[in-house]
Amino acid sequence: MASTLSLHLQSPPRSPLPLLPKLQCPAKLNFSRFQLHRNSSYLILKVSQIFASSSPSSLNLSNWDREEQRWLGEEQWWLCEEQQWLRKEACWNSECEFLLCEISDLKLRVQASERHNTVQGVLVSETIANIASLLQVLKDVDLKSKTAKVN
Repeated sequence: MASTLSLHLQSPPRSPLPLLPKLQCPAKLNFSRFQLHRNSSYLILKVSQIFASSSPSSLNLSNWDREEQRWLGEEQWWLCEEQQWLRKEACWNSECEFLLCEISDLKLRVQASERHNTVQGVLVSETIANIASLLQVLKDVDLKSKTAKVN
């Protein structure tokens, strides 16, 4: 799964984002109230770098806005990746449930077939094979007796 995951961990697309309302930098970075998603350490590192480098007032506002848009774009990309993984996981879960139901159904049908094909604890197929071998023995005995009478 790790190798599959690494295939999907490519850098997010760099597309221009619509202008969003300006967010204020929190006084202290406290991520405890946010639900952390997969690859959240990457996002935390990026946000920490942005906020720790300097305050918004000392940055060129256009640079700050661009960095904020880039960060929001990356976050949106990671959220889309997570949604895709969750959808795939849901598909796998439903497929597993379906296969488990099929296996259970097949087991029940085999058990019913075995019960149906037994007469007093003996399988019907075994009984038919025994009867066929007895008929072959009788046929062989009959052929021998006919050839003995002819000679």
